[in-house]
Amino acid sequence: AAAAAAGNAAADAAAAVGKPSQDISAATGDAACKAAVAAGMSPAKAAEAAAAAAGKAAADEAFAAGSPPAEVAQAASEAAKKAGIAAKMGLRQAAKAAAAAAGSAGAESAAVAGKSPEEIAAAAGQAASRAGEAAKLSPMQAAEAAAAAAGKAAAEVAACLGKSPEEVAAAAGEAARKAAEGANMNALQGAAAAAAAAGKASADLAASAGESPEEIAAAAGRAARKLVEAAGMSSEQAAEEAAKAAGEAAVEEAATACKSPKDIAAAAAD
Repeated sequence: AAAAAAGNAAADAAAAVGKPSQDISAATGDAACKAAVAAGMSPAKAAEAAAAAAGKAAADEAFAAGSPPAEVAQAASEAAKKAGIAAKMGLRQAAKAAAAAAGSAGAESAAVAGKSPEEIAAAAGQAASRAGEAAKLSPMQAAEAAAAAAGKAAAEVAACLGKSPEEVAAAAGEAARKAAEGANMNALQGAAAAAAAAGKASADLAASAGESPEEIAAAAGRAARKLVEAAGMSSEQAAEEAAKAAGEAAVEEAATACKSPKDIAAAAAD
């Protein structure tokens, strides 16, 4: 939240003095990164915050200029990638940040156009997939980025509509599964993508509610397991996806709290 606020302030200041769009998004990313580090985030998480803030600023500029949704998403993607690289991200991580920013921009454009929750999630997935491919992600990585973006958009819409945590996780999982299918993933890969999205949505809700890191990881695991079981997969597969989702949530929490790499690995393993 601190990073987003600093990024917004920098964007407004740069726009007020007539800076071009690329300078506005660069200033936004830089301010967001500095604020995230000052607030105790690890450098990697701060770089993610920088990329997201820069992507949002570029999308807002493109939208205000009347650009069509595809160009808005492309502007977000390019700005996020540049900001990620400027914040010392690796190329693959920067490409993933580009896809995520495009997904968020695609979702926002669809929401502003009054689309349904399903259409908003689909727009997010398609925008992320295109940006991932353009940023040279492999087809599988681009498909994973599409599923993650669709799941994130669906979770945000469901939360805004006042749905329960279980319904938010289910909406995220279903949207991710559909996006995975659209990107030619097989049923098992689609179920894994759905589980990851449901786990992420549950972890985010638990974090927003001020739960402990252990409870956040447990919530992610429960949501992922429930979703894989509902998809008719074996109990072994459900346990595997639950463990993955819990580990991912633990990494996210530990990295955000700027723990050492050793502590992050220990939290994930546990």
